[in-house]
Amino acid sequence: MRLLVPILVLALTVPRTGTPASTEESAVAPASGNSSSKVTILGLSKGDETAARKLIAEQINWIEKEGATRPRADDAAFLLERGLRRLGFPNASVQWELQGSPPTVTLTASHGKTRRLGEITFTGLDEGDDPKRLVDFIERATLKRETGLLRQALPYVESDIEAGLEEVAADFRSQGYLDAAAGPVAETEALRSDNELAIDVVVPVTKGSLYHVGKITFSGNAGTESTALTALLAPQAGLVANVDNLSLVYANAGDYLANQGYSEATIAMDATRRDALLDLDLMILKGRQYRVAAIRVEGNKKTSTRFLEKRFDPLVGRLYDPKQAERIQRELLSNGLFRRISLQPDTTTAAEAVDLIVSVEEAKSRELGISAGYGTYDGAILGFSARQNNLFGSGRLAAFDAEYTQRGISGRLRYEDSWFLESPFKFDAGLTALTREHDGYEKEELGLLLRLRYDFLEHHSISLLLGGSDVNVNSLGIPEEYLGTTSYFANSVGLAYSFDLRDNPNTPTKGFLAEGAVEYGTSALGSDIDFIRGTGRLSYYRPLFGNLALALGARTGFIVSSGDTESIPIDLRFFSGGSTSVRSFRERHLGPKAPNGDPIGGSYMNTFNIELTHPIAWGLKAAAFGDAGNLLTEEEGYRLNDFDYAIGLGLRYDLPTGPIRLDYGWNPAQDEGDPSGAFHFSIGIAF
Repeated sequence: MRLLVPILVLALTVPRTGTPASTEESAVAPASGNSSSKVTILGLSKGDETAARKLIAEQINWIEKEGATRPRADDAAFLLERGLRRLGFPNASVQWELQGSPPTVTLTASHGKTRRLGEITFTGLDEGDDPKRLVDFIERATLKRETGLLRQALPYVESDIEAGLEEVAADFRSQGYLDAAAGPVAETEALRSDNELAIDVVVPVTKGSLYHVGKITFSGNAGTESTALTALLAPQAGLVANVDNLSLVYANAGDYLANQGYSEATIAMDATRRDALLDLDLMILKGRQYRVAAIRVEGNKKTSTRFLEKRFDPLVGRLYDPKQAERIQRELLSNGLFRRISLQPDTTTAAEAVDLIVSVEEAKSRELGISAGYGTYDGAILGFSARQNNLFGSGRLAAFDAEYTQRGISGRLRYEDSWFLESPFKFDAGLTALTREHDGYEKEELGLLLRLRYDFLEHHSISLLLGGSDVNVNSLGIPEEYLGTTSYFANSVGLAYSFDLRDNPNTPTKGFLAEGAVEYGTSALGSDIDFIRGTGRLSYYRPLFGNLALALGARTGFIVSSGDTESIPIDLRFFSGGSTSVRSFRERHLGPKAPNGDPIGGSYMNTFNIELTHPIAWGLKAAAFGDAGNLLTEEEGYRLNDFDYAIGLGLRYDLPTGPIRLDYGWNPAQDEGDPSGAFHFSIGIAF
């Protein structure tokens, strides 16, 4: 709100006459639509008058367009007076008069000293209470309205203080102090300057007794369900009667009734205070209990009816469970097959078993896409993709992706089946072919990866991996002895685990991710290279105060030779440095190098990242980050030291597919031969 500072200056410079301006008693006819009526504010400098006009700009425009009348002049004076009081002049007054022909509105203001909100303290708190959070409640109403002001410049507005007191009391009540009250405040005035007073306030808080959940009884037509509900809710008796625990009582009762087929049940909670106990009565109207007789599908044109029926088959013949139905619904929506799915039991019949009507609106099944971009390492990037999201109406996905960069070209065929053999497992297969140049060598690869995944406990998944690749490597400057085997088959089997609580995998703002995988390459699978590889990743995201956001990341990995293999080929090794690891180094240039300076990779890798972001303007975010990492050879062994570092700044612009990132990382511990820093331009989250 950029007007606030000039308005404060305006208010301080208006002469404090205390005498209202005279008004004309004679009626003034409104001017015509082409009137030249004006609004004049007396006693102000040109800059102050400009600020005042912005404060009541709508009223001024109305008068100048439609003409000056007594009601319009009175409205302008009232709104200017209210604005001054809102800015900390509780005694401000504005008088008006009409002069001349066509009439001009003249406004004259008077006011006392500016009253600012000073220090806020509380009495009656316990050791575990957080006064800073309570201060936020007191200031919230003013901050919400006066968004352009700093906390140190907040006006003292009594109605805002009263609203804050109610929020403080409500917060303690939500914690179980049901008799809590706050206020009235005690005010102390302190002179900040000739024209400004600071109002320090002391807020008395009376918390009262901490209530606990007492008896839980049932009324309505709970009937035979009362016994089971009493046993189910018994653990909640005796808990603190705060919002979370009361909500838990309500939710547990509702879930139980839904699981018993009472999907239309309603619950009303009544509470009675008894000493420091809160007795609860749940008034239950169970409604109708029914089973699902069959699935009826409506609205599908491309998708097989039988495919949808199979998805909801687990509900058939059982008491209707809305939660299980919603889980199936979410799974179908997450696969992109449908824009909308609605579920409605057919209760038009009196039968105990009824049909579940599944109405769908299908998404586009075919997609073509062309993309273009640029990366610091890859250079110019061109991409093409073709997808069939609903192959033969079966809900399966088939896709082809191709990408050209200044370092090479790649293509990939994918098949994804989220209902493999109508089991709980998900299956996907990918066939990849690529030719790519790296610093010091180039490679050609044809690879196949098969994955069988099982999702459990909603956010967890475990996968069985089977992979194979045919690789050919050619030197572009790296001596042959640093390349390892240059033509080989690498076939492996592995296990992977993921626990994902992020709110968005492409642009996460809160949540947690833990991933780990172990892979075993063996000649028993026809591999020319025997190896064991393991990787792990932790990422954590959370908003902080204001619009500041925090991201933390940690990654580790190892690959060691086994069996008859003496060394790991260069293309299977880990590389570090770049836009997603330690950003003071060029891509892949942290760690061991050949005599010609090209990176040769390593067997042990660790990377740690921290990043803070904050919006600035036009969708851009500023970022500050710190990175640490190492990359060690198999002979050096795994250890958590010998780190290289980066600290830096960057810009972010979020896209649905991930943020565009521009970063500069500076090397604060530069060794001989290390860079002083590096720029990176990329798309996607850093970690």
